[in-house]
Amino acid sequence: MGETPFKISDSYIINMNDELRTAIGELNRLFKERNSSEWWSQNIIDASKNITTKSNWTKFYSYMYSPENFDPNQTMLTVEDCKEKADLSYPEGLEEIRYVNGNETTIHVKVKTVDVDDEKIN
Repeated sequence: MGETPFKISDSYIINMNDELRTAIGELNRLFKERNSSEWWSQNIIDASKNITTKSNWTKFYSYMYSPENFDPNQTMLTVEDCKEKADLSYPEGLEEIRYVNGNETTIHVKVKTVDVDDEKIN
């Protein structure tokens, strides 16, 4: 069995709440036991199944991203927390076409077609 890539200092473990401490501990345990690539996503799912707060979810993913720089005392913002407004409209000349099939929606963004009357073109 290989060594887990995730490690955390003992001082940080003391400062974490039980939910986050349990999730990170379980993640490390699972990556040691089930250390092949086909287990990667299932390890994350299994380790995080009891996380109930947005703050702990954010910290859990922060830990996975960079265990060596992880600080559970740091307040992390999500995209949802940002106050900046974004214009998500399409640029001029593009249109969105939605195809809904049950619970699946396909969104196709394409160049708007211009109706041209062939008889008026010389």
